[in-house]
Amino acid sequence: FKASAKDRVFRFIMADGMVRGAIVHTTRMINEMRSNHDLGPLETLILGQGYIAASLLCSGLKDKNDRISLDIKCSGPIKGLDVESNVFGEVRGYLKTHQIEVQNSEKIKYLSTLFGAGFLTVTKYLENAPTPYSGQVALEHGSVAEDLANYFLISEQIPTGFKLSVFFNEKEEVEGAGGIFLQALPGADPVKVAEAETMIQNIDSLGELFAQGALPEKIIQDSFSTLN
Repeated sequence: FKASAKDRVFRFIMADGMVRGAIVHTTRMINEMRSNHDLGPLETLILGQGYIAASLLCSGLKDKNDRISLDIKCSGPIKGLDVESNVFGEVRGYLKTHQIEVQNSEKIKYLSTLFGAGFLTVTKYLENAPTPYSGQVALEHGSVAEDLANYFLISEQIPTGFKLSVFFNEKEEVEGAGGIFLQALPGADPVKVAEAETMIQNIDSLGELFAQGALPEKIIQDSFSTLN
């Protein structure tokens, strides 16, 4: 129960109401995901980032039947992933290949090389909308976080930043996992937005911070103290 209580979304507003954000602690969820899908470390990392992203995306949902999905199709060994979350923060999803086939996985320096060309699609199923809303962008970064930020900038014209993290110990066990995102609100000062984007990139591994016992509220206060 203690582990379950830690897995939740914390929403916040800062910079005089110009920027909204959310941070999620997802260690328990990622470990359950890994066990349910019987995943190796690399597969856990990739799908785990998708789960964390979906947890953050659902923070903007309102009605009880609202849900949002994130779909990636790509030509690389990852093949893609499909995850969905609802207004209650429940997440489900899968990789489009059960095992990512790579040679010398220990020599992989950049995950972007495993994605290749492809597309990222975000679909919102809103209770009060007659049809789902869907937007799509080409994969430019080979990173769930960076390509999601690019989606919001191109498809919805909203400056957004993401940080997604899964931390493994020496035994390749997940000890910490979580994510954070910031999004500019209408009329936000571009200078404040740029400052917030720099701050989110300067945050150390959230997964490692959570593994060390850091609290989401403390991370927000420490990371964005000048924008509170």
